[in-house]
Amino acid sequence: MTTWAVVLAFVGAVNPFRRRSALNVCELRTVALGAAVTFAGIGVCALIGATLRDALDVSAPNARIAAGLVLLVVGLHAVVARVDDPAHFGAPGTERLAWLAPVAFPVLFRPDLALVAFAAEAGDLAPVAVSAALALAATAGWWHHRGASAPVDRAERAAGAALAVALALAAVRLVLDGVFAL
Repeated sequence: MTTWAVVLAFVGAVNPFRRRSALNVCELRTVALGAAVTFAGIGVCALIGATLRDALDVSAPNARIAAGLVLLVVGLHAVVARVDDPAHFGAPGTERLAWLAPVAFPVLFRPDLALVAFAAEAGDLAPVAVSAALALAATAGWWHHRGASAPVDRAERAAGAALAVALALAAVRLVLDGVFAL
């Protein structure tokens, strides 16, 4: 995988503009801890990806094709799906494990990101780590900048759609990389 395809795949899949409204927690510490857990999970997926692919008898090009197809669906869905305004998190006292659920799972660490990490080869670990860190830091930063309860405006919807289009393009690139590597 090329470095730019990996960066676009992670930043587009995480999509800070679309994830902010789902991160309806109150503390930056909660979001940062959830992002750190997500980063660790992506790192583990990238480290065991080659071993797991060998155990399942799946080639790296086929894993890239699968990741690209999943990301294409995710990107196209993100282009047309509506971004809802943030909701209240819930009753007081429920934020004790909010860094795990809903921040890390299911908002930040999703199957599409895990599949991209699994598709990475041993030489792609550095781009995966940098891309994941960049995407997760951008999400936490955007959440902190806009706040948890700010309504989703037209500019944020447009930026989210633009990143979704970039994700779809990166997905096509991953599919083509996989097809040409067969």
